[in-house]
Amino acid sequence: MNPKLKIRRGCRVRVAGNRNLPAQQTVAINDYQLAKLSILALMSATRSYPPAYQEKLEALQSHNATLRELVSRQQQFEAQHTENAMVKSELDALRADEPVLKMHGKVLVRQDLQEAKTTVGQRIKMIEGEL
Repeated sequence: MNPKLKIRRGCRVRVAGNRNLPAQQTVAINDYQLAKLSILALMSATRSYPPAYQEKLEALQSHNATLRELVSRQQQFEAQHTENAMVKSELDALRADEPVLKMHGKVLVRQDLQEAKTTVGQRIKMIEGEL
């Protein structure tokens, strides 16, 4: 496959020697196949690079994997921060005489309102420290 080949959605491509299609059959391309062909073109292009470029490409791929992991962790922390901020606002809206229940496994246990506010506040500070 030529890596410089520009393939567009809806175009037709000749397929040679595919097990599922007879040789030299023309097929239409959908979005999924377009993405797959683009990836295959990039993969075949990387095999033909000189060793110095190949090493840099592998380093870049490694950095991209690390970046994806970090972004995933950040999104997780942001979701936890949002959830804890919502809990804090609900706790702030409660009166002192209203019960606060905390789940331990399958059991709900009564908790002091001030203790719950302190715990949630500490959680929020810890999450903000991670962000």
